[in-house]
Amino acid sequence: MIVGDMSGVIRLPTRKNLKETGIEAAAREAGAEVIDFDDAEWIEVKPPQAQLSGKIYVARPVYEADLLVNLPVVKTHQSATYSICLKNLVGVTHPRNRPYRVNPARWEEVVAEMNLAAHPDLNIVDATTIMVAGGPQEGPAEKTNMIFASGDRIAADVVGLGLIKHFNRWKGVGEISVWAQRQIRYAQTLGLGVKEAASMKMIAKRLEGNEAVFSALIAKIESALAEGPGKN
Repeated sequence: MIVGDMSGVIRLPTRKNLKETGIEAAAREAGAEVIDFDDAEWIEVKPPQAQLSGKIYVARPVYEADLLVNLPVVKTHQSATYSICLKNLVGVTHPRNRPYRVNPARWEEVVAEMNLAAHPDLNIVDATTIMVAGGPQEGPAEKTNMIFASGDRIAADVVGLGLIKHFNRWKGVGEISVWAQRQIRYAQTLGLGVKEAASMKMIAKRLEGNEAVFSALIAKIESALAEGPGKN
């Protein structure tokens, strides 16, 4: 088992962040090898659908993995509107593929295209504490004490968007349908996941905490999923 990551360019080196966040220690305690992609070997892929990016360089350990698990958090983002499963996969690509270098005016679409280079078998989303405005470095946070998982990146993202939407503190998420997000719509055209709520089934279970609070969060997520793509 390998745990790997690459920080944003302004936050390099990644190894320092792995240590400071406790990720490296936790991974080693679980018996995993820990690597950063800062000096990794990169594999060039040329997905035919990548109209904006052309060539995408993905870290060899990710490209050659027998099983790939994507482990994002839920947060808002000044440039990409939000960051969950789709955005997290930018971290396995070379810095030359960062959205601001490829096409700063189309951050969301470039994020979606990066997902053509790596296809997680499972996405496990840490939503125990989520960022509800600002980001990506800092912003107001809320404890939601939730973890959710899906084999479908788009399905996981719209659930996370519904969670952010519950707090209604980020205009880019609060005032638009989860299905109308540019990351979501473009990822759908690339065939990266579900296209509508009817293709999803959400199974929710409270393990601890207040039942009323948990039920309110689930109800808000379900309401967000039920919105059509054109509804604000």
